[in-house]
Amino acid sequence: AYTAQTNTVPIHTGHQVDLFVPSASGWLNNATLGSAGPIIVDGAQCDRAVWSGDMSIAVPTQIVSTFDLITPKNALGTISAAINSKTGALPESGPPLSQLCSDTYHSHTLIG
Repeated sequence: AYTAQTNTVPIHTGHQVDLFVPSASGWLNNATLGSAGPIIVDGAQCDRAVWSGDMSIAVPTQIVSTFDLITPKNALGTISAAINSKTGALPESGPPLSQLCSDTYHSHTLIG
């Protein structure tokens, strides 16, 4: 339950991924993670993004341990909204990373 709680974050607290604009402190945690929050991410101190592969563990854990249905709904909605409309490619991560091209993670998107 503790990990699920610490991985539940406000929607505008993702790590910035612009590697060419360093911040004075070294960390910028103000990237938007999806369309609704709170949202469950891969780790409170990692890249703080929704990853479809992590959802296969995080969603059941969140529901069983905290009875929270809103956070997983927001995370799964973020992944579903990021499907490439031209190619149909499924995302492996949500914003700000929005990465594609992983067959393993695509499978998790289908399962989610």
